[in-house]
Amino acid sequence: FVALWLVHRHWLYNEPEEAGHGIAPVTVDRIFGYAMASLGLLLACAGLATLLGEVGQELAGDDHWRRDIGWPLGIAIAGGATWAWYWIATRRRLASAPEAEQASTARRAYLLVVLGGAIVALVVGLAMTIYQVMREILGVAGETGLASEIALPIGITLVTVAVTAYHGVLLRRDVAVRELIEREDAAMAT
Repeated sequence: FVALWLVHRHWLYNEPEEAGHGIAPVTVDRIFGYAMASLGLLLACAGLATLLGEVGQELAGDDHWRRDIGWPLGIAIAGGATWAWYWIATRRRLASAPEAEQASTARRAYLLVVLGGAIVALVVGLAMTIYQVMREILGVAGETGLASEIALPIGITLVTVAVTAYHGVLLRRDVAVRELIEREDAAMAT
């Protein structure tokens, strides 16, 4: 996997220069960085939500959680590290050229995809919670208790609320910067 990733990364950086395309290296870095940050964030969220679900099941009295936390913990750590690595690079680009970074299409696409995915996951988490509560109310609950059944949906909901809040603030800031740039351009054009 690593070798395949390195080959594709090499192609991504060198192909535009070889073909004579005018793609700036910062654009390639930006697209690649946001793609990798998206992948890392997805893995981190999936691992963290599952881990929170397992902890919730332990609090509800299930004893199997100890053998089930290794996989989500590993995914959360690996995904979180991947996201943090590429997000730090993004923050550096933002610090060196804030208007260019905030106005970039790659950044906007990243934020919209993350927010869209988080909102879908939030709706799924809430629907799963409502489903389990309704099963309990109607008396058709499963073998485990309600707290154990809603542990994973609550984990999904908590993680997606945090992701939505953070990335929503970033998108609002970027939109404000884009509007300011457009007003300045309009003022200079007249």
